[in-house]
Amino acid sequence: MNIVLLEIGRRLSARRKQMNMTQDALAEKANVTAQTISYAELGKRAMRADTIVGVCNALKISSDYLLFGDIPPTVLSELHPQISKLSPEQHCCLENIITNFIIAVVVGEEHKA
Repeated sequence: MNIVLLEIGRRLSARRKQMNMTQDALAEKANVTAQTISYAELGKRAMRADTIVGVCNALKISSDYLLFGDIPPTVLSELHPQISKLSPEQHCCLENIITNFIIAVVVGEEHKA
């Protein structure tokens, strides 16, 4: 199976679940069939450009994120004002949380493989 399609499917599924949407609900919002969503999430079939646009709009994500996993700079820049309000101690705690989260995610991904 194509690793790129599998990664796109993983991001699609994760975002859909994050938004508490069923495949049917996403399909309806994106104006496609539930089977299209299912095949895309499983990495079985590539989506057409118009389907990608509809899915991204329905999930409120960029096509760069869906296709490549890129987080838009605007998302990161929105965090800066909030982070800048933290005290040095809180900033250190946040760094530790992020570091531990990344370690947990990497270990989790290694166990899946």
